[in-house]
Amino acid sequence: MGIIAWRNQWHEHQPLPSCQSCGLPIDGPSQCGTEEDGTRTPDYCNMCYEDGVFVEPDISMAEMKALIAGYLVRTFHIKPAEARRGAADVLPELRRWRRPRDAWQPLRKTG
Repeated sequence: MGIIAWRNQWHEHQPLPSCQSCGLPIDGPSQCGTEEDGTRTPDYCNMCYEDGVFVEPDISMAEMKALIAGYLVRTFHIKPAEARRGAADVLPELRRWRRPRDAWQPLRKTG
């Protein structure tokens, strides 16, 4: 099953928001990342965004593609080549990767 078919199947019954960093579905508030004040954000999952900053602030898109492709292979048993193609297709469309790097907010945690 290709990544697009997988996403369509995943979202078949009720559209779910997707993390704008990794592209994985966010299935409820407990999977949402948090802002600095502790409020949940529907834009990013809790694996990518915590306390108002990205968990892996210096990860490149290539590294994220490899990370997500590996996750899809292990979790959903998608063939590695399909997972890599899917990650390569999805990530450039996500907010984190579309924005120019110089427009990003500071991403490192302090203190």
